[in-house]
Amino acid sequence: MAALCQEIETDITLSVIGFIQLSDFIVNSREINFDLVFYDILSRTEWSIDPEHEVLLIRQAYPRISICIFSLVHEFMSIGGVEWVIDKRIPLTHLKYTISSALAEHPRKTSMCLSFISQHSYRLSKWQTSVLRGYLANCHTKVIARTLNCSSRQVYAFRNRALEKITRQNCDQMSIWRCINRLNST
Repeated sequence: MAALCQEIETDITLSVIGFIQLSDFIVNSREINFDLVFYDILSRTEWSIDPEHEVLLIRQAYPRISICIFSLVHEFMSIGGVEWVIDKRIPLTHLKYTISSALAEHPRKTSMCLSFISQHSYRLSKWQTSVLRGYLANCHTKVIARTLNCSSRQVYAFRNRALEKITRQNCDQMSIWRCINRLNST
């Protein structure tokens, strides 16, 4: 990412901040002045996710920045409140174009909304996505239920509904599991 940004414009200062929890990012980056944040929700170690809440926390800490979700999560759920949603699998030329577009925009103007994403989304809820990620992390149903503050029966319902949505678009078993495994990719 740093090399790509330097190729676009030499005045770009890129700060890569590694963090385990979003609160660590917000607290430890207070002194840095951001214009644009690339954020991958799936790269965190926590399997329970709430994208809208996380975007809201970033917005509260940095009200004037543009947020770009750079992840595979868009394939499973829609995310609102961000300027860009970019698939991690896009070619570098498209990524370069997007970053150039973001830099060309006036820092306070956030009306442009580009999305380099696939045509379909499984439209899973944050609960369904979190349950699948919990099972991918080898968590027991009771642990998932306790973390999500719901019953085991609800966890099974979330899992079954998520699998139903995914199997609607994938015909063979192998492609279904490849799809679900992408929830664990970073």
